[in-house]
Amino acid sequence: MDAGTRAPWTPNRRWADPLLLMLTLLTLLFAMETLGRSRGSKAPAERISLAGRALELQAAAQNLLTPGRPLPRTRTPLQGWDRALAGVLAAEAGDVERGRALALEGPVLPGPGEAFRQAWQAAYLETAPAFPQDLQPVSRALGQGWTARLMEARLAPEAQRPALQEAARAWARPRLFVFVLAGLLGTVLALGGVVALPMLFFSRPRTAPSLPTWAMPWRAALLVLLLWFLALRLSGVAASLALAVIPLPRPWILPLAFLFHAGAGLGLLAWAEGRPLRTVLGPFAGGSPLRSLGWAAAFLAGAVAAVITIALALAPLMGPGEPPQRELMDLIGGTQGLGSALALFITVAVLAPVFEEILFRGFLLPWLQPRLAARWGLRWGTFAALLLTALAFGAMHLQPRGLHVLSTLGLMLGWAVVRTGDLRTAILVHGAWNGGIFLLVRSLA
Repeated sequence: MDAGTRAPWTPNRRWADPLLLMLTLLTLLFAMETLGRSRGSKAPAERISLAGRALELQAAAQNLLTPGRPLPRTRTPLQGWDRALAGVLAAEAGDVERGRALALEGPVLPGPGEAFRQAWQAAYLETAPAFPQDLQPVSRALGQGWTARLMEARLAPEAQRPALQEAARAWARPRLFVFVLAGLLGTVLALGGVVALPMLFFSRPRTAPSLPTWAMPWRAALLVLLLWFLALRLSGVAASLALAVIPLPRPWILPLAFLFHAGAGLGLLAWAEGRPLRTVLGPFAGGSPLRSLGWAAAFLAGAVAAVITIALALAPLMGPGEPPQRELMDLIGGTQGLGSALALFITVAVLAPVFEEILFRGFLLPWLQPRLAARWGLRWGTFAALLLTALAFGAMHLQPRGLHVLSTLGLMLGWAVVRTGDLRTAILVHGAWNGGIFLLVRSLA
């Protein structure tokens, strides 16, 4: 046995089985609480959401390209300030009755809701009460974008209206350019994926890629996974305590919490295996970085094509409702300040891909693959390991409406590791995916 190593952890079943049962119940309770909180009634947001911003950009594009055409009705029920925004857009498109129903009916909006209703009546009804002269709170709640500027133009003196309308168009043009550019890039990647997927599937490596070997028994592996998942509940507390000592801005609590969570998971892996983590992941560190980058480009294109295909195929079954990971998207879009945005980007595009790939494709996948291959053969055992790891990756995010998309992405990430034997390929694909979504959302906010 090498220096610094010991035998893998082998828990005694007499105490391990009751502990596993208790941790499983705690994990299920945590998951049910999180899902219930996401599905339950929420306090209306203080401003428009990312979905509202998308509706606004759609209206701006339609106004610039085909003015006068009525807006299509959204399938997703509108709430809060998204509903107010839709009321302004409907009135601007000439459908004042629908705009009245959206803007003046329904629950009272949080924040400057009453000021908004007065302003809307003054802007779009011939007889209306006086409106507050300070429209800044209303404009901030509406996102200070296309919609807010158009309503300000309606309420401004006649001489000032052309300048405000041009300001609305100036706000919309660069965002629509980014949206179109992102669409073109996504199309190129998807078409590249259509070519790359068959090539990846039918080609065979010259030498079989080697994966790390994990010797810990199943009880130890399951205890590590459950303890890591439950450590998420304590990571925020640990980060808050650290910020009380370290002079860092408050927004850095998110990357600190993730570092604590990642450190707990990686420490559990190394301890349970009985040797340093760098020696366990040694096979993943070989090869040229340029080779990893080339493989990452191919698998990123394949992932885009696969996710789009699955999303379109299952869209009729999903029905209307909030998009998956809406809270995260709204957090990205609503984050103010360079420091806060940088902290969130580091967490989403760097820390999360590195740790999640080590956990799922560096540990769980190579732990499952030889055990399932011994039972069902190499081909079916590897496929079962890929599928189980992908489903675990999707379920871990606790987003039922996004399970099919996240699991498809997880399947492609696992395939990248099995095909290349290089964890860096999966990390690069994961980081590019998360980072691209982050930059797109930020540019449209």
